[in-house]
Amino acid sequence: MSERRDNVDPIIGDAVGSQLKALFDEFAQDAVPDRFMKLIEQLEAVEAAEASASGTSPHGHADKDAFE
Repeated sequence: MSERRDNVDPIIGDAVGSQLKALFDEFAQDAVPDRFMKLIEQLEAVEAAEASASGTSPHGHADKDAFE
C-alpha cells in the first residue's frame, strides 16, 4: 500500500511534504481541549485509587511506601 511512486515530480512531493509538516506542527501546538483534560484527570484518579488499594504505583510498580 505504501509503494513508491517514481513518477511523482520531486518539486510537488517536496511541496506536499512541506504543507503536511506545517499542518502537523500547527496541530501539535494546539492546546488539549478541557473535556479531554477532565477525562484524563478522572482516569488518573481511578488509577491512583486502584494503585493505592493494591500497594502499587499508578503505573503498576511496587510503591516504596508500601514496604515501610
